[in-house]
Amino acid sequence: MNTAIGTHIGSWNRVLPGTVFCLTYQDNLVSPPIGARLLQTINTDYATLAGVEAAGEVNVTPMLSTYGSISYVDGRDHGIDRALPQISPLEGRIGLRWHDPADQPQGGTDFGFRIVDNQDMVGFVHAVAVGGPVQVETPTAGFMTAYLRGYYNITENMNVVGGIENLFDRTYLEHLNLRLPDETIGTTTFTNTTVYSPGITPYIGVEWTH
Repeated sequence: MNTAIGTHIGSWNRVLPGTVFCLTYQDNLVSPPIGARLLQTINTDYATLAGVEAAGEVNVTPMLSTYGSISYVDGRDHGIDRALPQISPLEGRIGLRWHDPADQPQGGTDFGFRIVDNQDMVGFVHAVAVGGPVQVETPTAGFMTAYLRGYYNITENMNVVGGIENLFDRTYLEHLNLRLPDETIGTTTFTNTTVYSPGITPYIGVEWTH
């Protein structure tokens, strides 16, 4: 059963969309990762995903607006009464947007921050070999990164987009980034592996539609 309730409130100087959702799964597959391998795939009897998404934008002047958004998901395996794995933590964005006030804007620029909470609701799975819940994730610290984005319409069908992600070159780890614990296979020992997110990342591109 999937249920979603959404709202959208707008006026000349503000837009406030939002969504609340709930998803349920019965007899669903769960594939628990352990190191670089998988345990036996198991059907969970009953699992749910519930969350909320909301965003807002307010025009401070005809050319400048401030915006923000927030999203949160709670995933739970009710068969073992533990959190589902691979669930992102609470996160939000805040920023300022400069835009051409014309009906068909020539360009615009965003400067904002992405703020991510720590994730301490780590995932568990029900492993056949163990006979009970097994923790397959570790907690992740929160972080905040900045970004700068912009676009410019060259013609009606062509525009240039560009920006810089992780503007201040922060070192951080997303909850869903690859992390492998120490593991010994036969006579070979593999040390733990952690893949951090990219540092400062500039990009530019051209979009053409017809």
